[in-house]
Amino acid sequence: NAFIMNFTYNLTGGTYYFIIMEKYVVDANYKFSVNFTDLNESITETYEKNNNKFEAASSIYLNTQYTGCIAINDGIDYFRFNVPVDTTVTINTFSYVNSLYYYLYDSSKNKITQQSSSASEISANVIKQILKKGTYYLAVKGPGDHYGIYTFTISSKDIPNLSITTHPKDYIGSAGSRATFRVAAQGTGLSYQWQYYSGGKWNNFGSNNPTVSLTVSNTHNGMKYRCIVKDLTAKTVTSNVATVKIVKPLSITTHPKDYTGPVGSKVTFSVVAQGTGLSYQWQYYSGGAWKNFGTNKSTVSLTVSNSHNGMKYRCIVKDLSGKSVTSNVATIKILTTQALSITTHPKDYTGHAGSKVTFSVVAQGTGISYQWQYYSGGTWKNFGTNKSTASLTVSNSHNGMKYRCVVKDSSGKTVTSNVATIKIKN
Repeated sequence: NAFIMNFTYNLTGGTYYFIIMEKYVVDANYKFSVNFTDLNESITETYEKNNNKFEAASSIYLNTQYTGCIAINDGIDYFRFNVPVDTTVTINTFSYVNSLYYYLYDSSKNKITQQSSSASEISANVIKQILKKGTYYLAVKGPGDHYGIYTFTISSKDIPNLSITTHPKDYIGSAGSRATFRVAAQGTGLSYQWQYYSGGKWNNFGSNNPTVSLTVSNTHNGMKYRCIVKDLTAKTVTSNVATVKIVKPLSITTHPKDYTGPVGSKVTFSVVAQGTGLSYQWQYYSGGAWKNFGTNKSTVSLTVSNSHNGMKYRCIVKDLSGKSVTSNVATIKILTTQALSITTHPKDYTGHAGSKVTFSVVAQGTGISYQWQYYSGGTWKNFGTNKSTASLTVSNSHNGMKYRCVVKDSSGKTVTSNVATIKIKN
């Protein structure tokens, strides 16, 4: 025959022994398993470390729910709490233990009041008591033959629950700038302790203030800061961590330049800036306001039309900290396109060897450039600079030499002047 048995025990943390003994002289096989379920007590107890006496009472805070456990080897729990002002406290209890007892004591361990839960398996109780400012104890005691968990909250409407409503934020800025961290909390009689993390631990600094400021340097890059807030009950809450990130000072080193060109040409505005995590927003001025255009790049290009004449452009550069700088304004000026033509051609030259001749050409058009040429060896060869005139000192070898000028406009169109010839006098 097979026998199945299940046992459930409420125990504090520790080491235990399970012994199996025969009741009759019988040979038999058996199997067993031990399973553990955490009852999630708010304050962990073990056989060696528990809160079973006044002297070992666990510190608790107002307006906070706690969970405890009555176990076979842990029949009573003591809790100590502080009341910062004269007030009425409400003790709300919920029990899974039959006939649980609650005792309230003053700082001298004199009993103020007591109450027991009903004999039902699940019960809730409310205890109200006027207390003066001071330290008090709550004892929760089991009936001795029933075990299980219970919850309770000691609350006061006169004492707001401690909580942080605004946490300090990360700071991004350049070395030499001033970082300010702020925390906002609700509660009674709040005090503040700022800390920074260094050497593997949190270190205190600053005064008892919800804000703290410091001038950052490159050594602060990556430093972490937080604030511990305490109320009159000695309860504490810790803010989120804020981190310092040092960035290069933001500045524009090269501004966009004015552009002058004909309709149909392409203009590219560019800006060069230094800083960390830069972003770019190009703008043009129209209708009395600056308007965004382009993508997040340090350059922007467009093909100009007559409508762009006099248009103004600029770039706003922003760094990782949110700081921004604005470039100088660049303006587009449209060149009036003129048909390319030569109005005055270079003229022949007659003179003695050693004299100086200057050929000149006059042309009209847009964005004109000049290339002078001479004819030699069956081909035209370039000489001179990009000017409308070209000069040289003649010699006998120049007799009969031919010269001309090729004129080009900004569109790439070219026209060639008439040929001028040198004649040397004897």
